[in-house]
Amino acid sequence: MQVITGKYRGRKLLSLDTEKTRPTLARVKESLFSMVDEYIFDSTVLDLFAGSGALGIEAISRGAKKVYFVDNNKDAKVVIEKNLKNVKEDFSVEISDFASALDKYASLGVKFDMIFMDPPYKSDFAGRALELLDKKNLLHDGSIVCLEYEGSNRLQSFPKCYIIKKHKTHGIAGIVILEYKK
Repeated sequence: MQVITGKYRGRKLLSLDTEKTRPTLARVKESLFSMVDEYIFDSTVLDLFAGSGALGIEAISRGAKKVYFVDNNKDAKVVIEKNLKNVKEDFSVEISDFASALDKYASLGVKFDMIFMDPPYKSDFAGRALELLDKKNLLHDGSIVCLEYEGSNRLQSFPKCYIIKKHKTHGIAGIVILEYKK
């Protein structure tokens, strides 16, 4: 696993060694970033369910202003921090369940321009996170949400404040790009 392009192009990234974590495949990551590259520069990004932090680190490499990494696995913090070694850009690593992290960011007045969500495939976390992002007022009008899902577990519907901009499947993995509209 490595950074595809940008300032940290070619940087090798560690992954979490656990059955519960599934790194985004290189071809899926390339496809995802080709769909959203225009939105990254100078943005405030949330890498929710971050795992190794590969998606957020790719955003840093491509010019994101600040990236917040959130995962509930304490081992993720160690891996993310190792992957961010010698990175000078602004970032924050939070070990917390997603709902508590979103509560914290709402209380701090943080607003995200872009969210990467790669939740456990067999969970309802994506739908719950999308609702909380809206309810907690964490997005700007026009913010982008990138959601990876298992093809058979695609969300059947999104809250009405999200518009599907793009959608692609890669084997069992699917990517949907949503735009937030207040």
